[in-house]
Amino acid sequence: MKHFWLFMMAAILTACSGKKISANATDKGEDAQQNVLEDKQKSKEVDARKSITYKVTFRKDDHDQVDAVILDIKGGAEPQQFVSEFNWAKFEDFVGSAGEVSEEDVNFDGIPDLIVELGNFGVTSPLLFSDAFVWVPEKQGFECVEGFSSIANPTIEAKRKRVISRARSISGDVESEEVYGWKDGKLQMLSSSEHQVEAEDK
Repeated sequence: MKHFWLFMMAAILTACSGKKISANATDKGEDAQQNVLEDKQKSKEVDARKSITYKVTFRKDDHDQVDAVILDIKGGAEPQQFVSEFNWAKFEDFVGSAGEVSEEDVNFDGIPDLIVELGNFGVTSPLLFSDAFVWVPEKQGFECVEGFSSIANPTIEAKRKRVISRARSISGDVESEEVYGWKDGKLQMLSSSEHQVEAEDK
């Protein structure tokens, strides 16, 4: 009789552990299925984004100086136009790299966004400014990143998922660094610091 009860207990324990393993396996299977669905959706969004075409033109003021970059976008849910104004107007011969467009993942969601250069507005040290536009899957279109155009010398650090700004003072002896990251769907400053520039680095 004792052996019978030992046998029954062993059978029950085996059945319970089997159920536990099956539940874990089911959870893992559901997670894997969810990942596959997410990958397919991301691939679909990347393909939709690739169908986008864009053109850049300049806007001129009454003095025939360029005072803004106009970005026209087609291929999304509907045509879009964004106007990025300069800090101050320039003659067209001096716009430099203004109007150049690069495709970078600004909000680190795996889908390329657009960065439009606004040019160099530095006096003694380079202060390059740009405007950024992120792809919004729900809208099948772009949105301008609020505040991006005021970030001097922006650098996208994809691995650390942040945007870095480094600039020097007019005298060149102080360098500032600002770190930006995404919180609640908005680009926000995470930290700001300054340090003296060594003589040999000036």
